Amino acid sequence: MPIVNHEEARGYRSLGIYLQRLRQERRLGLREAARTAGVDPTWLLRLEKGVYVTPNTRGIAKVAKGYGVDVEELYIVAGLSDGRGLPGFAPYLRAKYALPDDAISQLESHFALLNDKYQGGVDHDDDNKQSA
Repeated sequence: MPIVNHEEARGYRSLGIYLQRLRQERRLGLREAARTAGVDPTWLLRLEKGVYVTPNTRGIAKVAKGYGVDVEELYIVAGLSDGRGLPGFAPYLRAKYALPDDAISQLESHFALLNDKYQGGVDHDDDNKQSA
């Protein structure tokens, strides 16, 4: 069973509430919204209810497109992004590869070790800001 901290769970619930509000603002029923986004209506309902521990990022991207919003906006609401343009490593791995959650956790740990070893924990976004 995947381990999710309370902040992640709160982010996914926030995403669900936000998506439901967007759908209602657009005066779309659940089935119509799901059809517009190209996703299953049951999946969309569960996403809105915050049922998923780790929502499918590809599905979130489809919903964003169907609702006419930037996917980054939804990632920020879900806590999958810090707003600097890219989601975290785990959402990328989930979207790109069919890996179990324990494999994703292991890859995140290995990546953190490699990053610390080769970058010394330096965030290149901060470097780019300083040189600009």
